[in-house]
Order: sequence, then C-alpha cells, then structure tokens
Amino acid sequence: RIPLGSNIEAQPPVGYQRNTWRQQRGVDDSRVLLAYFGFLNPSKGGEDVILVLDRLVRRGLDACLLMIGGQVGDVDATNRAYLEQVRALVRLHHLEDRVLWTGHVEAEEVSAALMAADVVVMPYRDGVSLRRTTFIAALRHGCAVVTTPPAVDVPELRSGDNLLLAPVGDVDAMAEAVAQVALDPSLAARLRGGALALSRTFDWPEIARLTRQVYRELGF
Repeated sequence: RIPLGSNIEAQPPVGYQRNTWRQQRGVDDSRVLLAYFGFLNPSKGGEDVILVLDRLVRRGLDACLLMIGGQVGDVDATNRAYLEQVRALVRLHHLEDRVLWTGHVEAEEVSAALMAADVVVMPYRDGVSLRRTTFIAALRHGCAVVTTPPAVDVPELRSGDNLLLAPVGDVDAMAEAVAQVALDPSLAARLRGGALALSRTFDWPEIARLTRQVYRELGF
C-alpha cells in the first residue's frame, strides 16, 4: 500500500508568528479556533462543522471557525449549491461573526492557517481515510484533528493518540470531542505529537521508495 503525499507542507510565510497571525484576524489567545480545510460537499460534512460550532458556543465556549481555502471546486456543480446551504446554516444560527472564510489562498497561507488552529474538524460522512489529502495535510502540520471513524480498519489511526474520533452524523458527540481537545492541553499536545509521528508515513522519499519497490516486485 502506497500512501498519498501532501502538497501542503508546514511552510508558513517568512516571519510567521502564530499569535500575531491570529490577532490580525480577530482571534486572541482566549478564543478556541476551529478549522475546516477543503472544498465543501456533502460527503465532507460541512453542515456538521457549523452545527459543532453552534453547540460549543451554546455551552459557553468562545469559539470561532476558520474555513480554509476555496469553498468549491470545478468538478461538481452541486458543490456551489451545497456551499449556499452551509452559509444559510451560518446565518440561521447567527454565527456570521464567528465564521472566517479565507477564500482561495496560496499554500503558505494554508500552512499558516493550519498552524494557527486549535482543533481541525473533519466530519467526513464516509469516514476518514488515508486517501483524504486534506487530512494528510493536517497531520503534516501536527494538528489536533477530530474526525469520524474510517469505513474500514486503518491500524495507523488510533483515537486518543494521533486523532480523536466521533460517530458519523453525531454532532453532539463531535462537539464534545472538540471541547475535550480545546479544554485539555495535555490531550491536545498528545494528539499533535501523534499526528506528527504518523505524518512521517507521508514523506515523499518514503513514497518514492515504496513505488520503486512495487515496480521491482512486478519485474520492471
């Protein structure tokens, strides 16, 4: 099995300082900054991210959400309609002042945003997998990730060690998991360390080595 690589490495702009970057966007140290990375479509649970934010705010956490990158791609026209559904949900719950949209940005700004986040929330409806390059990018940045269980067993993914899992579609459980990470620095540190350790699986030299091995086994 050859893993995918990441085209977003941990390379923020020159002179990047996490606290300064957050403050410039109105996010001081006392706020919990969630992040979502990737195009919006139903399989990625964009609506659940908004509902998680709403649950956290209702329980008294000063939380906000950073939507990183362009919201829709060019492949599926239904993504634009889904984006409007997500925006409507933001308005319904009066979260306009708590949701920040970066729009399309260069790789170094994506890197800066991931490094600034306290928790990256990825509520995939079909479960997390090592085919999700946005998830891999989060691991490469040592992010504390809360996501949904894989559809098939992936031994490398260990809840409580290199990520935290919550059931698919269970917004309350997802919000509780996010709150655990936000309120427990030791848990957050353990998840970040585990993510970085796992991220070495996705080093390009290792991917190249495994690719060569496959060709040799096939007699090429």
